[in-house]
Amino acid sequence: LCFALTYLIISLKRNRYISSVLFFWVAILTKLTPIVLSPLILIFYCKLRLWKILTFGIVLSLITVIILHSTVLTTNQAWLNLLGPSATKDIAYESIHQIIHTFIDRINTYFPSSPDHPLRFHDSVIKISKIICYLVFLTFYSWLMLKISRQASYNKEDLILHCGWILLATFLIVTPWYQPWYSINLLPFAIFEYRSRLFFLVSLTFITLSSTSYYLLLYSGNPIQLTLMSLIPIYPVFLILIFRKKILRYMSSKKLLFDSP
Repeated sequence: LCFALTYLIISLKRNRYISSVLFFWVAILTKLTPIVLSPLILIFYCKLRLWKILTFGIVLSLITVIILHSTVLTTNQAWLNLLGPSATKDIAYESIHQIIHTFIDRINTYFPSSPDHPLRFHDSVIKISKIICYLVFLTFYSWLMLKISRQASYNKEDLILHCGWILLATFLIVTPWYQPWYSINLLPFAIFEYRSRLFFLVSLTFITLSSTSYYLLLYSGNPIQLTLMSLIPIYPVFLILIFRKKILRYMSSKKLLFDSP
């Protein structure tokens, strides 16, 4: 997936848009997660009036889906499996959803459900929290799309950066079953858009702490330690985003980041 995303970015930077479509599909077939980038890529082609490339992408997508549905991915379950275990089961690991699950489990130990409905409260809160996470993500995505639609121009650098932010938000907010190696897919966006200081800092923080927390607490079966493993990469990222102006100002004064905004 990281390989496909890297060549997707290179293709965009070199104006090889047909290659970018091909590598985008390679990324999707590796893991379905990059499909969330489709609206951004679509609006980019529309903004640049690349109608032939857009038509090629749509036709290629239809042909690919039909062939896969007829041969390898013949059921809905097979397509969902590309998203990971959480797509078909109510499970969470090293994510915001894992933190919520552990919190609700702790509440249940002090306020157990009634015998008639042993998991009613637990399941209801889990479902509501998941819906809230999805709504937060959709609100952010809608705001970004609205912002793009009002821009007079939309270039490939903007597209690459926005794809990076959306992928980061996907891992942070809407991915229940998260593995630390998922974050490595942010690295191509961080490297190619290193002059975006905030994204560069947030991405590297998330990538580094995801791996660190995983290997530190890998063999722990304690729910509290597993929750800590989820908190280690997430908490600093949100702190950086909240206090971004002060952090960037400080790091710029110490020449710890690039001078470009």
